[in-house]
Amino acid sequence: MAFYTRLTQIGRAKVAAAIANESPLEITEMALGDGNGNAVQEPTGNETELVREVYRNNLNRLERLSDLDEYIEAEILVAAE
Repeated sequence: MAFYTRLTQIGRAKVAAAIANESPLEITEMALGDGNGNAVQEPTGNETELVREVYRNNLNRLERLSDLDEYIEAEILVAAE
């Protein structure tokens, strides 16, 4: 199963403002959703929340990829049930 992140319009605006103001962007946690058991949810960027959030945790690591300035890598630890 593939996992990926897409920023919402609000998220993109916050990133743009942080870049424009040369200020840090505080990202402290990440959430996971399961799409409510439906087929893969294709995000549009207009979402304001996940389809059935099932897990949320503080970030374990957040860093910008040196060879790809426009990408950041965020990591959370997911507890096994």
